[in-house]
Parts: sequence; structure tokens; C-alpha cells
Amino acid sequence: MTEKEAYSQAGYKHFKSLIPTELIDSLMTEYNTVLLPSTDHYFRQSTQKWEKNSLNQFGYCNQSFLDPHDFQGEKHSKLVNALRKIYFHNNLTQTLESLTGDKNFNLMQSMLFDKNTATRPHQDWYYLDSVPKGHLVGVWIALEDINPEAGQFFVLPTTQNKSLPYKSDEKISDVKYKDMVERFVEENKDLIVTPAMKKGDVIIWNSGLIHGASATLNSKYSRKSLTAHMMPDNCQFGNDRGLIVDVEYSNYQGRKYRRLLQTYKSKLKFTHSISNYLSNHWPHFYGTVLKTVGKNPNK
Repeated sequence: MTEKEAYSQAGYKHFKSLIPTELIDSLMTEYNTVLLPSTDHYFRQSTQKWEKNSLNQFGYCNQSFLDPHDFQGEKHSKLVNALRKIYFHNNLTQTLESLTGDKNFNLMQSMLFDKNTATRPHQDWYYLDSVPKGHLVGVWIALEDINPEAGQFFVLPTTQNKSLPYKSDEKISDVKYKDMVERFVEENKDLIVTPAMKKGDVIIWNSGLIHGASATLNSKYSRKSLTAHMMPDNCQFGNDRGLIVDVEYSNYQGRKYRRLLQTYKSKLKFTHSISNYLSNHWPHFYGTVLKTVGKNPNK
């Protein structure tokens, strides 16, 4: 069975040592010297809020960072460049194309984790996907050897073919949706696979695959990692709940990434709380607003 066939059947594929360690070391130098000690506000994937860094007793940042690939400001320039070198490395872009048959993947979203935030199981397409459905892919990159007690990334192979029907409240409520997926996972524990991840390893998965992160067993272990969501350039951007978003792109060495202008402004605390409410409770209305103004909500 070819890698492409294995990916198509299972919905994911684990690649060892795909990202060169020297690129990871350069990124972690910038992280430890610039981002971790920073007193700035950053938008958090784990809380959906603009917050300053909060460190645990071992010095790891409790919150994850959303879309660090487009952080603004001169002090972030080396960090951003180190991230883009990883996200657009030939090993990764060529692997995405060979696995899927799609071409010219754009970076739509990125995340950086210092420690595990115990992401509840979900299918990406509930939140973000290609239009037409199912061409967006997820990428998880280990920035260190991941200790099993740190809280591990897991997948449920073949579930990319499982379209979980949304009840009306699950379609508009993120919490109720995740409750539903967790019930499915609880009933199908035998499907769970937890790949052993080493520094430079990468997992690539289809937007329909159920995945998440287990609880941390020992907080003395970090779980430094990156996540990306990539989409072929010939697709529109939206999700499985009917949302379609107009996207602004910027270019990095011939590759496109979603332009999000991640810079904190005090008014964004309010605008993000409104946009998060609308996207969870009124997705069709939210999509219409975004399409009408043609802007991203970070502005």
C-alpha cells in the first residue's frame, strides 16, 4: 500500500523526522528569548481571548498561541520567519501534495503550544474547512520528544468518513458539539491511536478525522508543538456549518498564508467576544457579515 493509499484509508499519516531539527532549534531560541518572557497580550487558541502569558510552576506557558505565523512587530520578525520556514518547508509542502493529490497549499491557521491544553476531540471541518468540503488538512509538528505523560495527541483512524449529524443545538454550540463527539469517542475507544512523537515528527490528517489531545498526567513535562491547517489554493474557505469567509493572503517565498495581522489593540477584547458569540450561535449571519465587509475579524 502506498503512503497516499494509507492516508486515504486511515485519514492520517505519521512521518518521522520530516522537519529538520536545526529549524526547530532556531524557532525555540526565539520562543525562549522573545515570546515566552514577553509581557504583551496574545490571542489564545485555548481560551479564545487576548491574554498575557501565564506560566506554570515549571516555566511553561499555560495558554497556546493562535496564528503566530502572522504576529506583527519588529521584535517578532525572527520568530515569524522561523515559523514560516517550518510551515513552508519543502519536506512538508511536497508531502501534503503527494498524499492528497492537491496542489499549492495555503496556510490558513497556525498554533503554537508550550504545554498541553487537552484539546477535546473534534473534527476540524466543524470549525474550518475547504469549500468544497474535505480538502483542508491538519498538520501537527513535534518540537521536542513528547513524553507520554505530557498529554498526547491522538486520532481515530477512518473517522474522516464519519459525518456526525448535528442536532440544532450542536450546530450552533461549540460546547454541545464537543459533548456529542466525546460521546462518540467514548463508545469507540478501540479506535484511538496515540502516535509516539519525536522531535521533527509530523502527523498529517484530513479535516474530517476525529482527533484531540489527552489530559496531562505530569505537569513537569512540556509538550512543545506546532499545529497548522492548510488548504489548496483552488478552494474557498469556510466550514461544515455553512460558513464561507473571504480571505486576504500574503506571500512568503512563493507560498500564500492567511493575513491576520495579529497585533493587540484594547478594542479587540470586545470585538472578539462579539465575533466569537456570533460564530458559535449565528454562523450563517456571521458568514454573511464577513463576506459583506470582506475583512478578517482581527482588524
